Amino acid sequence: MKKVLLLVASAFSLVGIGQSNMLLYNFDAVAQSLHVNPSLQQQSKVWVGLPGISGISLDYQNSGFSLLDIFEEGTDINDNIRKTLGEMDDASGLFLNSTIDLLGIGFKAGKGYFSLGAQQSIDLKMKWPTQLLTFAYEGNAIPRNRVMSLESYNAEFNIRTNYYLGYQRAIGEKWRVGGRLKYIIGQGHGYVDRMNGRITTTSVSDLVIDTDILIRSSGVANTEDDIEVMDLVFSDNRGFGVDLGATYTVNQRLSFSVSALDIGSINWESDNREYSSKGTFTFDGVDADLADDDPIKDFDDLVDSLEAAFDFSESVGVGYKRSLPSHYYVSGNFHLNEKHSLGALYHLRTWDGDAFHDIGFNYVGKLARGFQATVGYSLINGDASNVGVGLSTKLGPMQFYVMSDNVLGAVNYASLQTTNVRLGLNIAIYEPKEKKMERKKAKAAKKLGKKQNKKTNKSESNKSKTPENEND
Repeated sequence: MKKVLLLVASAFSLVGIGQSNMLLYNFDAVAQSLHVNPSLQQQSKVWVGLPGISGISLDYQNSGFSLLDIFEEGTDINDNIRKTLGEMDDASGLFLNSTIDLLGIGFKAGKGYFSLGAQQSIDLKMKWPTQLLTFAYEGNAIPRNRVMSLESYNAEFNIRTNYYLGYQRAIGEKWRVGGRLKYIIGQGHGYVDRMNGRITTTSVSDLVIDTDILIRSSGVANTEDDIEVMDLVFSDNRGFGVDLGATYTVNQRLSFSVSALDIGSINWESDNREYSSKGTFTFDGVDADLADDDPIKDFDDLVDSLEAAFDFSESVGVGYKRSLPSHYYVSGNFHLNEKHSLGALYHLRTWDGDAFHDIGFNYVGKLARGFQATVGYSLINGDASNVGVGLSTKLGPMQFYVMSDNVLGAVNYASLQTTNVRLGLNIAIYEPKEKKMERKKAKAAKKLGKKQNKKTNKSESNKSKTPENEND
């Protein structure tokens, strides 16, 4: 089972922490906004994402503690751990996400806009096993005859590649709709299928553990041999997903949009394993001092002791199907003029019955044709300290962008509980300014013509109802 944990740890050590989509949702300066708002009209006529560097996004949310809570300078780390564990509850959890755009292309065609590409994605959701960690760390210092249930704990990670084809277009003058179909290949997965367990302190032994636990995993996390690149890229774990979006323009000042992302699932069939623990076991704790010269070894000893206490057995597993973590957005935007707008956004994330809620407010300014900025404030999963900033700048066809929903947290990482970063480098070709102006004038003239026709028809209708006409 350690291989599953090591894969998750190594994956996130490669990509780091941080991403958010609260600012990106309404930021039409960059084509990556299509990842979260499939119906958002794009400024670029043609867009090409440079492989591997056009979109790198990272997200970290920890509702249990910050690094400063444990590693604050001048304090005892063991005292900090005991205090932190005492303040955490069963709802405390960790959420990590990272995406890397492997390839991306977009272009206008007639009245529509096509996009296609590939994106690597990693997700991890875990509730902190607070009481289990307390028992493991405190050992025989815990009062006797205390009972703890493990049922509140769950965890899941998902590593996959999404190959997508998207399209959007205007329908009439009010609506714009967009969608994207995803073909998904999964590289690694693991989740807690069943967590029935109870730990009791007794006068005979430190801990008595009664368990009925099942953990499933699939993919390269279980592979002991050298991994072939092609086996990793094109594994037997396949699935489909869909993104949908719609924007409704009330008038030139007001618009609303909605989107639903990652509606789908993956069938995990490759190299499946099951880790089970069922029975009654004893655990006498471990002497761990994370403040000594080798805290990593002490932590390793703690994990080894817990694994031995639960007596997990490994076996070949059967295939299974799991839904993707899904996202839903609702946004309203007030356009001050063509260059400045204000927006409000609600974001719901759902994953295996758990829901995470975010609310944000943002400003988007087109300060120049090649330079655009956005700022915002967000309440993310209960954390109210998120002030975000983003910008996009162009030099010829080359476009660079960077944004964070919590720019202060990204800098002051020791005290953060939520932070995110998104950046990338694109080739973006905008529509020529003259052609854009001609198209706007033609659209305005068409709208004016319709209004005049309505007035003319109304006038003729009133004429036909005059007394003279009625006598005739």
